[in-house]
Amino acid sequence: MRQKTSAKLIGVFLLFATLFNYPILQIWGSEGSLLGIPHLLFSIFALWLAMILCLVFVVERRIVKSGKSKISSQ
Repeated sequence: MRQKTSAKLIGVFLLFATLFNYPILQIWGSEGSLLGIPHLLFSIFALWLAMILCLVFVVERRIVKSGKSKISSQ
C-alpha cells in the first residue's frame, strides 16, 4: 500500500515540476490580466492550488483506505 502511495506522490511531483518549468510557464507570460492579476502570476497560483489539491487527494485517500482516523474514538 505504501509503495502505491509513494509512486503516486512521486508522479504528482514530477508532473508539477514539469508544469512549473520555465518553458511551460512562458505560455502564460503574455500581456494582459485576468481578474486584475497578470496571467503568469495567476497561472502560478492556479498550479500551486492544483498541486495542493492533488497531494491532499492522494494522502487522504491513503488514510481512508488504511482505516486510520484523525479523530480517535473514546
